[in-house]
Amino acid sequence: MEDDLAKQWEGLSLTEKEKEEVLLEKNSSEVVDQYGKFCLLVMIIAEKPVNREAFKSTMAKIWKCESWFKFSEVGMNKFLIEFNKEEDLQKVIKGRPWSFDRWLLCLQVFEGNMSINEVVFNKEEFWVHAYNIPLSSMTYEVGTQIGGCIGRVLTVQVDERGIGWGKFLRIRVEVNISEALQRGVFLSYAGKKTWIPFKYERLPTFCFKCGVIKHAKSGCLVSSLGDSKLQYGAWLRAPASKDNEFPHKTYGNADTQEYAEGQSWRKEREVRDDDQKIKTKAAAEIPESCKKDGDNTGSKKATEKLISPRLTTEPIQQAFKVSPYVLNLESRELIP
Repeated sequence: MEDDLAKQWEGLSLTEKEKEEVLLEKNSSEVVDQYGKFCLLVMIIAEKPVNREAFKSTMAKIWKCESWFKFSEVGMNKFLIEFNKEEDLQKVIKGRPWSFDRWLLCLQVFEGNMSINEVVFNKEEFWVHAYNIPLSSMTYEVGTQIGGCIGRVLTVQVDERGIGWGKFLRIRVEVNISEALQRGVFLSYAGKKTWIPFKYERLPTFCFKCGVIKHAKSGCLVSSLGDSKLQYGAWLRAPASKDNEFPHKTYGNADTQEYAEGQSWRKEREVRDDDQKIKTKAAAEIPESCKKDGDNTGSKKATEKLISPRLTTEPIQQAFKVSPYVLNLESRELIP
């Protein structure tokens, strides 16, 4: 709507009074620029207007900021969000991408010298999983090369050696949301050509026909295709990993006895402790009639009185006494 209005004004003939200019002093925007350091411009990439109050309350619950922050609507599905603390601002920036009702929130830094219509919301940061990379190539350098095929690489998740061994290489990339999501890239290594498929963490609603998150005003360019020819799908979504935490853990510190098998020594000790508790409980439940005089601990003989071997073995011996292979369960000998 705002773009249409701007184009309409461009085609009008202005009067002499309308051609007059208002000159601003350099210090007229100093106050706004100072507060603008803690602001974000947000556009909800939705094909229809969203519920503003629902958006505000939902994001307040999700972000859980330490201090206050407030929303100012600056266009259809466009908001200026002012934070009281820089820590809260950085927390939101670091946790992107965000979504509301499965629609992407495209974030842009505050630029006071631009109108909201001049701000371009076409890029957003994503964690990308690159699969099927040779182990010797799962490094920061290779990750930068592969991620560069998608967009500007922000970081590659590797350890202190620059290695990112695992099921995939995790790369943070700035993605152009007005273009089709890249599904992979070919990697040539040692004369071998390998397809490296991509998956995207926290991927919001996007078009399964053209692979674009943010359609142009004209809509999907391949909307006439049937479902049988879909080239994109939910399989492009990757399971989210814990942010800012390298997924691999190193074990082997003998001083702490924390090993890769999951601290078996601790588990065994806990099992033994549980067994001891069970034995103590069983002894405490022995009836007084089965205990010797003065025996308050539940001795072994008292337990034998409670469950007599003859009481449990005689029915078996009576039933199978004709067989030469039946064991005398009381004496552990064959019955003649």
